[in-house]
Amino acid sequence: MSMTKYKHVREELRALQHNINVVVKKLKKDELSALGVIAARELLETMNRVKTYIQSSKDEDRVNFLISKLPLLYFQIPKIN
Repeated sequence: MSMTKYKHVREELRALQHNINVVVKKLKKDELSALGVIAARELLETMNRVKTYIQSSKDEDRVNFLISKLPLLYFQIPKIN
């Protein structure tokens, strides 16, 4: 059974999805520099990989570790320009 049975994991997945949507909106606005587009795409790719791993993993310790590091990804969003 995946880790999504735990409430805190589901809440973190919702927060992660929200932040993924924020990055997608930044990309759609078409106001980013060339480097900003690259940074946004890489951040989006990383966030999607983390989301997929959390959804499919059965290793509680690794999932909790990844969840604890999610704010490091979120701090990158305002820096994209």
